[in-house]
Amino acid sequence: VAPGSLDGVFSLAVLEHLAAPWLAAAEISRALKMGGETVHVTHQSWPVHETPNDFFRMSDQALRSLFGPATGFEVVECGMAYPMVLVPPAQMRHADWLNVPFGRGFGQSYIRARKVAELGPVASLWGAQDLAGISQHYPNRKP
Repeated sequence: VAPGSLDGVFSLAVLEHLAAPWLAAAEISRALKMGGETVHVTHQSWPVHETPNDFFRMSDQALRSLFGPATGFEVVECGMAYPMVLVPPAQMRHADWLNVPFGRGFGQSYIRARKVAELGPVASLWGAQDLAGISQHYPNRKP
């Protein structure tokens, strides 16, 4: 995709499957026109799925970090939705775990951000070459 050629980018339940979502954020910034918008919905608390390419769970703060000033964006709207109750398995219900704040989680986190600045050449600093092929085999549904 040519630099500055897109008006918008949208993803639904994709970011958690990227080995380096910060590279995707930088690439989205590069591809968007100034003032272009990006919208992403991902999981904050969710069972492991589509392994081996299930890498991250993201809070609204994680999305603000990915699509914030460091990558040339201003946040328009950001949050978490679908409250969930997290219950530890029986083997974790002992003294060492009694003070862990289980219970609160959200099914999804989301962000809408607008490109407000150009991003310099930072992708190589974030390991683009080292991680180039790690997510190439999605989904892998081997038993």
